[in-house]
Amino acid sequence: MVRFSHKEEIDLDTLALYKAHLQEIGKLNSTLALLHWDQRTYLPPKGQEARAEVIGKLTKMVFELSIDDRLGRYLDELERRDDLSEEERASVRVVGKEYRRRKAIPPDFYERFAIASSKAESVWERAKAKSDFSLFRPHLEEMVEFARRFAEYYGYEESPYDALIEDYEPGMTSRELRAVIEPLRAELVPFIERLKEKGTPPETDFLRGTWPSEGQRTLSLRALRVIGYDFDAGRLDPTVHPFTISTGPNDVRVTTRFIEGDLLSGLFSSLHEGGHALYDQGIDNSFAGAVSMKGPPTGFTSRSRACGRTWSAAADRSGPSSNRSLPRSFQRLPSSLPTRSTEQRTSLNRRSSAWRRTRSPTTCTSCSASSSRRG
Repeated sequence: MVRFSHKEEIDLDTLALYKAHLQEIGKLNSTLALLHWDQRTYLPPKGQEARAEVIGKLTKMVFELSIDDRLGRYLDELERRDDLSEEERASVRVVGKEYRRRKAIPPDFYERFAIASSKAESVWERAKAKSDFSLFRPHLEEMVEFARRFAEYYGYEESPYDALIEDYEPGMTSRELRAVIEPLRAELVPFIERLKEKGTPPETDFLRGTWPSEGQRTLSLRALRVIGYDFDAGRLDPTVHPFTISTGPNDVRVTTRFIEGDLLSGLFSSLHEGGHALYDQGIDNSFAGAVSMKGPPTGFTSRSRACGRTWSAAADRSGPSSNRSLPRSFQRLPSSLPTRSTEQRTSLNRRSSAWRRTRSPTTCTSCSASSSRRG
């Protein structure tokens, strides 16, 4: 890390020092992102334990920089200045809010949380493969306890969740969230039930069968190119639970999950994550390092979330006259598929209930954003 003497800090412009500080945080965050990506894609199982410790140590380093007293002094001065650009004022506002919020958290506690979180996700993958919840249960209980501790550190007025939701939907409270979600639930649940009882299910037999992963990957690559994803600034890789991650400027990676008995799972996951990636790839590189710890909010008003939902929804609603209609991609699949895009579109829009969020219908996943990670 770049360090300056007290005299140098007086001589150098505070704004330059502030930006240099955030750049140091950004470099470490890029390293952390790459470690996370590798852990969820290609890291050998026996390397998970050690990787969690490394992630914990680097996370603590980033956290300590994000609550450094020098950063607080820069923020105090910059908040009083009236010569900053609009972008600089926004950076100071966001980082200042984040700085004061995180000051309540002990760094050692944050390191333990990062290690436990990393280990928990690895165990979840094993438990999922074995369909054995007992493997994951103690880790889930530990993560719930961490969440409760975070809420106490942050403080709240009505509900502990008010302290936690700030990271996903800034300014929202659980009371306000219920006012949004409960009316939707009251309408959507009966609507889905009516569809199941009285609707006419579309023909989906053609979707049953075995679809080799390599063929599905080819389809996903084609679909991502159609929506404008830049493979010179990203890549597509397999994982257990799809996610999108930016490891730095011009490197936004997409992951998906191919199920050989389910043609659409990998395709729609790729498009959903590709939508997130388009948002990140569209950010001007001059803004790199403008904030310290996290990217944009991921709640249901998130623009990144909207991009993901827009493309996965557009995929199953594309009309035959659209030049970018996803059904055109089916031309590369076996001849057993319907050739008319109207038949394809009807089949793709079938609605059913599902416990897993990534397998839920559009009407359900659109409302899950407020409780899900970016993926």
